[in-house]
Amino acid sequence: MTYRRAVFSFPEKFIGAIDQPEVASIECTKWFSDWLQSCDSVSLVSGPIQEDFGVAFKLRVDGYRFWVGLSWIDENRWLVSVHHGDGTILQRVLPSGRHGYQRLVDCLDWSIRSNVQVSDLSWFASNEPIPSKHN
Repeated sequence: MTYRRAVFSFPEKFIGAIDQPEVASIECTKWFSDWLQSCDSVSLVSGPIQEDFGVAFKLRVDGYRFWVGLSWIDENRWLVSVHHGDGTILQRVLPSGRHGYQRLVDCLDWSIRSNVQVSDLSWFASNEPIPSKHN
């Protein structure tokens, strides 16, 4: 199943995880947690959680469970992945579950675009390659 991802540039200092220095640590992603909580419709259930790809955040939107991953790509480029929560097969097919997913994507888009330091935001499907950096 495909999901939505976004790549953007944001000049936040990168700090690698202790056991995986090439992976974004919880320390360097606190700003993203604030962005997630800037929307009224999104509630942070848990996170940030250190993962092998970066950091994960578990969320609720309209009573549905989702998780968002944040990874560092290179030179101030970040990758966001938006997923349905674990064990939520029904919410993927229900119109209200799909609506909750889209509300989360819209909220993230607004939160990211609202920051004046962000540039080169691009949304794409998980089955598409990561867009190259704009020059």
